[in-house]
Amino acid sequence: MDKKIYELDIDSKLEKASKNTIMIGKFNTENGVFNMRNAEHVLMFDVTPLCDEPNVININKEYFKDVYIRDNKYTGMVKDQSAGKGIPSWYDPNSYEYDEQKEELFDYYKDQLIIFQPDYSYQYKDEIYHKNLKILDIKPVPNSLTINTRFKIIPKVNLDRRTFEKKIRKGEYFTLDSYPGDIYNNADYIMCDSYLYFSDSWEFNKTDPFNWKCAEDGYISYVKIENKAKMISSSSRFGSSIVFIDEEYTQELNEFAEEFSIVLKKEIPEIDQINEEIIEVKKESNGEFEMLESFKRNVINSNLCYDYEDLINLHICAKSSPLTILAGMSGTGKTQLALQYAKMLDTQEVNHTLLFMPVSPSFIEPDDVLGYLNPNNGLYIPADTGLVDFLINAQNNSDKMYMVIFDEMNLSQIEYWFSPFISVLEKDADSRYLTLYNEKSYCINQNSYPFQIKINSNVIFIGTINLDETTKNISDRLLDRSFVINLKKKKFIDYCHQDLEKETESTPKLNACESSSLYNQWRSKNNPIHAFNQKELEFLDELHSVISKYDEQKGVSFRVLKNIGTYISNIPQDDDSNNLISKEQAFDLVLKQTVMKKLSGPDNRLISLIGKIDYIGDEPKDSMIINLFEKYSEISDFTECKESLKRKAEDLFTYGYTR
Repeated sequence: MDKKIYELDIDSKLEKASKNTIMIGKFNTENGVFNMRNAEHVLMFDVTPLCDEPNVININKEYFKDVYIRDNKYTGMVKDQSAGKGIPSWYDPNSYEYDEQKEELFDYYKDQLIIFQPDYSYQYKDEIYHKNLKILDIKPVPNSLTINTRFKIIPKVNLDRRTFEKKIRKGEYFTLDSYPGDIYNNADYIMCDSYLYFSDSWEFNKTDPFNWKCAEDGYISYVKIENKAKMISSSSRFGSSIVFIDEEYTQELNEFAEEFSIVLKKEIPEIDQINEEIIEVKKESNGEFEMLESFKRNVINSNLCYDYEDLINLHICAKSSPLTILAGMSGTGKTQLALQYAKMLDTQEVNHTLLFMPVSPSFIEPDDVLGYLNPNNGLYIPADTGLVDFLINAQNNSDKMYMVIFDEMNLSQIEYWFSPFISVLEKDADSRYLTLYNEKSYCINQNSYPFQIKINSNVIFIGTINLDETTKNISDRLLDRSFVINLKKKKFIDYCHQDLEKETESTPKLNACESSSLYNQWRSKNNPIHAFNQKELEFLDELHSVISKYDEQKGVSFRVLKNIGTYISNIPQDDDSNNLISKEQAFDLVLKQTVMKKLSGPDNRLISLIGKIDYIGDEPKDSMIINLFEKYSEISDFTECKESLKRKAEDLFTYGYTR
């Protein structure tokens, strides 16, 4: 086989296998512990697999070494003990009695099960692929097993049984973390809770191989795992998604389960299906209010201290705009609040629906976060952020919600690295396409990385920013396409009182949003302009006129008008159709988060708009905007906006500049 052609077929799968495969094996006593060639101070050993290898290995065996661990890249026994968990605590790598070390290590490993992550790499010197490994865990052999026991790799689904079986009946996809179908090729067994499900009808999604479903009219058998001693689990990062079960025991379970074989899609009687549908409709009608109440409980239980109004505000902003930015002083929990909201949308890093992306000051262009097309070899190289793969996954699974959290978003100038998104965000939800490279460019891996990615309404971006001398300002261009929430730090006495409100249950009920379709039901379909009455439109026209006199590039644009209207239309309602926050309050909040944010610059340009003070703590005087607020007081009391102007007046008084 031609090597170049071979690489294109296999290397990407091997890279994926190295990242997402966990195996179990035993110490190879025949070879024992030996010195690495040309490096006698490095001790090594071979590991014999006790489970099936990835399918890409099985069909290409002639291109691979027979044994695992060939060099010291991932060996469990090198001078640097950080290489893995496989080094016994008593082992002294600084001792130079190598023969004695070999005997000690031989005695230690000979009766241990080794859980490891493989690493496959091509060695040009040998012209063959080597099998290296990183030790994840060491397990003593249970009395019910032997050192030669063969194991089945069993993926675990991170769902409760009822939800899992419901997805099976409906033919819906579910996620198997660390078990991509294009690597393993099949999944005869899937574990949920303490039950093992058998089928030859499991199918994986070709565009997102971590997603699986049961084929239409597929037959499923299930049985409870009674003998946990026949099962090995890992304490590594794969531990919650992969277990190893004695192969013979799975066959015994299978034979037992055959007697109770069922068709899960036909298991529920018709009357139960009707009742379940009624429950679901009721949940959908009240789901938003329940989610917000659950959001509030979880924020309190997570030791965060925010007004309920702030939580509702965050939710409205997220519904109304693809990008919401949380601002505030460092240490108030902005990032944790974003993570708590992600939990309410059922987005998690473990199933690749949540991407937490710290922003680096080195980000200066879109390639830093997205990647680039290499013109020399025609390969698209995604950035290490993982953002492109995440967005492709979201595009292919529009039924699930996805969230990206840009942490410390303004450590670098946002407009530099975020510029492609700024253009995308101004478009309607059906027209948001992110371009990675020119359509006419030659790209070898275009099946994996198409020239465009559609950003559907199931993707929400949340950024966190600090407003201090170490960060960059936010441009009006970005402000027009997002909401910026200034989170208020509450008093310490409020924090103490809130601590008494914590739930004593270890796992309080979580009313999360289960799908993007449900989240979209919470979004208003009304024309944003219909959210305003005549008086409110007159006020916004006058506000624009006042601000544009000081700077014709600022003011209230049609895009900002649309954003304000969308926000007001998306105010959630409780069970009695009452708004959770009043329109007057919402008008004040959204105006502060859009128009007031644009008022930045030196005092000689802003003083007449914002007003001036003689001492810190004074109320601004001779403010054209506050005078306008008083004129239209029937619309709102503008409490938040006035507080924002007061802080800006203090900045002008102290520094001669406000941001």
